[in-house]
Amino acid sequence: MLLANAGRIGPQTKALCQHIFVAEGRPGQRALWGIVVLGRKYPTRLVEQACAHAISNGIFRCKHVRPTVERLFEQALQQVEEGPQPASQLTQDHPLIRAPAEYGDLFSRAVSHEAGNDGGQLDAHDDRAPAIRARGACATRPASTPRALPLRLLTSNWSPSP
Repeated sequence: MLLANAGRIGPQTKALCQHIFVAEGRPGQRALWGIVVLGRKYPTRLVEQACAHAISNGIFRCKHVRPTVERLFEQALQQVEEGPQPASQLTQDHPLIRAPAEYGDLFSRAVSHEAGNDGGQLDAHDDRAPAIRARGACATRPASTPRALPLRLLTSNWSPSP
C-alpha cells in the first residue's frame, strides 16, 4: 500500500521507498509514511526531485528528503514572486466600449428625464421608453393589492388606535 502510494508520486520516490523498506523493514514504514505524506503537502514533482537527489547522493533517510522538498518549495515560491508580472490586458479602447462622455450624457438625460416626469407618461420619441416602462411596471403594485404590515407590527401586541 505504501509503495503503491509512493509509486503514484513518481518512480524516484518509489525507488527510494523500496530501498528504505529493504534496508530497514517494518520499522522503516514510518519513514515511508513521511515521504508519502510529503506528496500530499507539496507538489509531487518537488518530492520526486528531492527523492532523486537523495538517491544520487546515497542518502536514504526521510530526514534528508523533507528539508530538500521544503527548500525546493521555497525556491519555487521565490521564482514565482520574482517573475515578471503580466501587464494588464484590460483595455479602454474597443468598439464595444462607449466613451466616458457618452455614459455621462446618458446618466444626466435619465436623471433629468425622471425628475421632470415624476412618473408621468413617457415621451413617444424617447428611445429608452420601453426599458423605463418595464422598470416602472416591476416597481409598482396593483392598487387592489393590500400593503404588507412591517414584521415588527406582526410580532408585537400592537393594535391600531381608534
